[in-house]
Amino acid sequence: MLQLKTLVDERRPNAGHQAIARLEEICPAQRMTVITQNIDGYHERAGNEHVLEVHGTIHRVRCHRHCGFVAAWDQSAIKPYACPACGAPVRPDLVMFGEMLDEEVFAAAEIRSLGADVFFCVGTSFTVQPAARLPVWAKRAGAVVVEVNPHPTPFSDAADFSIRNGASQFFAALCTKLDMKNPT
Repeated sequence: MLQLKTLVDERRPNAGHQAIARLEEICPAQRMTVITQNIDGYHERAGNEHVLEVHGTIHRVRCHRHCGFVAAWDQSAIKPYACPACGAPVRPDLVMFGEMLDEEVFAAAEIRSLGADVFFCVGTSFTVQPAARLPVWAKRAGAVVVEVNPHPTPFSDAADFSIRNGASQFFAALCTKLDMKNPT
């Protein structure tokens, strides 16, 4: 895990992360939430304020028993250590395959999906459950659902708009169009 954390820390948010953060700046009257399965923290680093990380983040550790202990990952701790609250092992605050999602985070993602006017699905395969249900719930609740993905997915036919492009190109172009409509 330490190698993964080091790799993530060495990289920077890409143009897609930056453009999504810019979208939040351009549309301040809209309440925008980024719901991500990514564990890298790049949306926050790019500048998004409202981010729900449904699979956790590599930047925190937590108690393996879920006693409530959560802290920033201190990379100077070479050896694994025990939870200061209950003594259980401390581990990265990530959801591994077969583990349950954090109920509070996923409930918040569900609420934001059900209340969305527009729901962008970006770069996902739509195979990882239960996160793949969020755009379905958003659409059933009346949101316009836009899939942005270079490749077709199982959700492509259900989306209101299915755009074959990468996030960097699409969101940069969208921000440019919105900037032209709302000059400062």
